[in-house]
Amino acid sequence: LASPLVGLVDSLITCAENAMEFGPFSVTNKSELPPGGDRQDYYSPAPYFWPDPDQPDGLPFMRVDGK
Repeated sequence: LASPLVGLVDSLITCAENAMEFGPFSVTNKSELPPGGDRQDYYSPAPYFWPDPDQPDGLPFMRVDGK
């Protein structure tokens, strides 16, 4: 690697090693449950649903493609 990148890579490795002290990590460690109520369920909200800007609470979400 070029010398300017060596320091960045070393810094990235140090940050990653420090982050590993917070583990072990698990996909079942989630603050919110998916709709089925089982921590082992996978849930991925669609990226094209956005809060309604005309409603104070943003509900219901609106389908907005391409955003």
